[in-house]
Amino acid sequence: MEILGRTLRGARVDRIVQPDERRVLLTLHAAGVGCDGAHVLLCAEPATARLSRVAGKPRAPAPPPRFAPPLRARLSGARLAS
Repeated sequence: MEILGRTLRGARVDRIVQPDERRVLLTLHAAGVGCDGAHVLLCAEPATARLSRVAGKPRAPAPPPRFAPPLRARLSGARLAS
């Protein structure tokens, strides 16, 4: 979790975007992060699996992949723990 830094502890999951089958982008809001929030990429590509902060607001594809709606149902509004 050190990649996310201490500023994101307790941050609220505001937006979840799944641009493709192996990537999910979370927009997190916390005090001191800025009005756009922090954007975090979770990538499950076998050769480049990673968790990293990214710049810019992610765009959601239409229609969303099948994994996105249940992920939104479970994580929207959740808070990051340490």
